[in-house]
Amino acid sequence: MLPPFAAEKRGRFRRLWDRLRSLEGALLPPFLLVAALMACKTGRIDIYTCPDPCEECEEPCACAEGTCVPVPPLGWEGPVLLWHGPPEGEPACPARAPAPVYEGHRGLKTIPECAQCACSPPTCQLPERVSASATSDVCLAGLETRMLPEGWDGACVEIEPLVAPESLRVGATSVGACEPVTITLQKASFGWETKAKGCVAAGAAEACARNHEVCAPLVETERDGFELCIYQRGDGRTESAQPGWGTSCPVGFPQVRVFYGGVADDSTCMPCSCGEPEGSACDGRMMLHEGSGCQGGRQEMLIGLDGGSCTAPSNPIPEIWSVEAALVLDEPGSCKPAGGQLVNGGVLLEPATFCCR
Repeated sequence: MLPPFAAEKRGRFRRLWDRLRSLEGALLPPFLLVAALMACKTGRIDIYTCPDPCEECEEPCACAEGTCVPVPPLGWEGPVLLWHGPPEGEPACPARAPAPVYEGHRGLKTIPECAQCACSPPTCQLPERVSASATSDVCLAGLETRMLPEGWDGACVEIEPLVAPESLRVGATSVGACEPVTITLQKASFGWETKAKGCVAAGAAEACARNHEVCAPLVETERDGFELCIYQRGDGRTESAQPGWGTSCPVGFPQVRVFYGGVADDSTCMPCSCGEPEGSACDGRMMLHEGSGCQGGRQEMLIGLDGGSCTAPSNPIPEIWSVEAALVLDEPGSCKPAGGQLVNGGVLLEPATFCCR
């Protein structure tokens, strides 16, 4: 038998226990909530199958297959997974972001396709005139000139008679100009050193616990070469800039990359031209005949590029009715071509700025 004071103490404990049992239904849910909150501070609880339930206590399964990043500022799109590299190595969009949303390039390669300029050969040309004076032996007073046919090939040609020539002057030979060879292709072709590809997840993005974050695909750059970026389109000109356009990347996306959607061909080639003939030698003889049809007595004169001097023949013929000529040294030389250089190398179009983590 218990002492009186022990029996009284035992009675008070039983009454307290019965009272707690009567409040069990009301106290258990708050107790479990406190336990869950404490678990996020002190350890894990295996209620949710999420990567880190203690990181997302308010919404433990938010963005379970991705990563939460800052919401892009006004004027920026994304986030996207971006790949860039040699065009021949372009991969397909990864399974975690299977929808392509951007294709672009950088590293424009301008390939000139101007035809090489060349020049037609020059030609030695015969004199264009013959002159005679019947009153002066130095080709001064009474000098009469007869023009020979344009492009004359030296065949016998009749002229209005030159009577009793005391002195004679025959024009110099000349060298006909070179002509540029016709060019059929005057532009450039283009290629790219680098191709870019942007991919996003299919369907609506999952929510993140923080309102200022958005769920983005996981980054596995070392495995597949894709990095996480935001981007904006536009050419950057003041009158057509997108809202928020600028050259600085937003916070959280510090690495800038710029790509282009295409190129406008503004290329052309400098027209071909030819320099003056060089290394020319055009020497020959001209025969002046006293009869028509290059018959009868004749007076022979040397012709050349430095001709045109006056000659007093030692045995002049009384009249000159016809002339003929022939080249003895027909070496017209050559001309240096010029031109054919590419002008302009294409205008880059549709720039897009990517800022990456």
